[in-house]
Amino acid sequence: MSRETSAPSAARFIRGVRTALALLLFVSLVLIAQQSSQLVYGIGVLLVMVTVLLGFTFNNIPDDASYAGIVKALIITWVIVGCVVGVSIESAPFLIMLGR
Repeated sequence: MSRETSAPSAARFIRGVRTALALLLFVSLVLIAQQSSQLVYGIGVLLVMVTVLLGFTFNNIPDDASYAGIVKALIITWVIVGCVVGVSIESAPFLIMLGR
C-alpha cells in the first residue's frame, strides 16, 4: 500500500480515535463524579489515566501520519511512561528515607 492510499484512512482513524477519547474522557469524569460506588470511582480513575495518556499521543500525531507513524508515537509514549513509572518506583524508598 502506498502512502497516498493509506494516508486518508490513517487520518480518518486518527480523527475517530480523538473523538472516541474525548467521549471516554467525559464518561470517566462522570464515573469519578458519582458518589454511590467505590468500584465505579476506581474504574473512572483508571479510565481517565489511560484516556489522558492516549490523548497526549493522538493529539500530537499530525493528521497526515501513516499507520507506522501512529505505532511509532504509541511506542515512544509507552517507553516514556514506563521510564517515569520505573524511576518513581526506584526513587520512592530513598524519598521515604529522606522524609524520616
